[in-house]
Amino acid sequence: TGGGCPHILAEPQRTNLFPYSEDFSQWLNISSTDTPNYSTAPDGTNTATRLLTSSQDSSYLYVSSLTISDATSYTLSIYVKSNGNGLDDFRLYTTTGGTSANLTATTEWQRFDYNLTSTTTWTNIGIRGVGGQDTDVLVWGASLEEGSYATSYIPTSGSTVTRNQDIFTR
Repeated sequence: TGGGCPHILAEPQRTNLFPYSEDFSQWLNISSTDTPNYSTAPDGTNTATRLLTSSQDSSYLYVSSLTISDATSYTLSIYVKSNGNGLDDFRLYTTTGGTSANLTATTEWQRFDYNLTSTTTWTNIGIRGVGGQDTDVLVWGASLEEGSYATSYIPTSGSTVTRNQDIFTR
């Protein structure tokens, strides 16, 4: 058995800047299709969204003109799972911080993170297909947080949500 000392994970105060972290019907589409409530999400509810992108380079599901701070570190994260037909490659992108390398969804839910440093005070940000091929994945639980790493998921539904810093006393 492991004999390490017990420890507590304390998280900093963070805000999910996406007003809709699970309802992707509130996001915008360019040459892509989202089907809400398509499958079971990581939390056991039927709220996972199916995302289909075309083989065009400009096929996106995104949030437009999100207000951010210039020259600041952010982490974009989203849960993604394969929809089972082999069209599993995608990218996370922003108009201010670039685009992630190609990512590949698997048959299990995974949280994918992308770190960026902003170069302006607004951004379009989301998930896109990989140019030259279609993408068909399940998405859920998007988050954009100021900071260099993702903390535990903060759900939103209509506005940003801030989780306070964990504080422990003896």
